[in-house]
Amino acid sequence: MQLPFKTLDQVREDLEREYLTAVLKAARGDVTLTARIVGRNRTKIYTVLKQSGLVARDFRPSRSPSHPEPISAKQPLKEWFGIPVGPA
Repeated sequence: MQLPFKTLDQVREDLEREYLTAVLKAARGDVTLTARIVGRNRTKIYTVLKQSGLVARDFRPSRSPSHPEPISAKQPLKEWFGIPVGPA
C-alpha cells in the first residue's frame, strides 16, 4: 500500500533546498558567506547545491546601480541582515 507521504529523506532534502535557497538569496550567491551562516564548510555547501540542482551563480545580482556590491564576509552577521547594531 502506497501512502501519500514523502520519505523522511525526501522531506529533509526539500527543507535543505528551501533553506539554502533563502540563505543564498540573502548572501547574494556568496557560497563562503552561505557556509559561514549555515555552519558548514564550502565543500559541503557545493555538494548540497549540486545534489539539489542549485547553482550559486543564479543568486548573484547583476552589477547595476540598483544592486550594491556583495556583502563582505568580514561584516558581523547582524549587519548582513540589517539588524541594528550598537546603542539605539
